Amino acid sequence: MDSAITEMIRKPVNSLELSNAFKAVCADMRYSTIGEILAVPKEELIRKPSFTFHWLEELVEFMKRYDAVHLLHAGDATGNISDRSM
Repeated sequence: MDSAITEMIRKPVNSLELSNAFKAVCADMRYSTIGEILAVPKEELIRKPSFTFHWLEELVEFMKRYDAVHLLHAGDATGNISDRSM
């Protein structure tokens, strides 16, 4: 994986160029990085109470900037599944 993509998926969502609304939904869902989002099965993600298709559209558009949309279909993009139960 490209080092710029690896760096991006590990950065805190709050430090990325995303809308405040997107960041708020991430906080509601307890995701602090894009990598954590990518590690979640799509079926689980869309069942989250805070999920909206507008949020997903922003995620897709953001991933396009890094030519990394394919990671949305890849499952665990980081090689690690973080523990979000904390």
